[in-house]
Parts: sequence; structure tokens; C-alpha cells
Amino acid sequence: VSVAGGAVTAAQANGIPVVGQLAHPRTTDPAVYDEGVRQLRALDPDIVAGGTYFDTCVPFVRALRRNNWVPKALVLSL
Repeated sequence: VSVAGGAVTAAQANGIPVVGQLAHPRTTDPAVYDEGVRQLRALDPDIVAGGTYFDTCVPFVRALRRNNWVPKALVLSL
């Protein structure tokens, strides 16, 4: 079981609906993160949780800012 799979299973077991999952290649290309943020925003989640590396976490957070959106809760691992 992957970390992401375990998180989804735990959320669902505790009555937290999972409205979507998003995976992307390990890259620092801003266009990849902008598209991911647009996809997540369209789902209108209360919580965005992600398992990231430092070199992917930073561009993701920058994409959130560029796209002028922050979910109610943002949980990222490094």
C-alpha cells in the first residue's frame, strides 16, 4: 500500500469523503503545477493533502499563490 493509498483508506474509514486524487510527474515545470491547482480547485475540496518532495512542494505552493487559491486546509509532507 502506498502512502497516498493509505491516506485515502484512513480518510474514508473515518468518514472523510475523498473527492479526488491527483498525481503528476516529478518536475519543477510551473505549467504542471498550475494545471494541477486548477484541477484541484475545480473539485472544491476542504482539505488538500499531499505526499511531496521538497523540490516538488515549493513549486506546488507557488502555483497555489499564482492561481490565487488556498484550500481551507493544506497538509503536505516533505
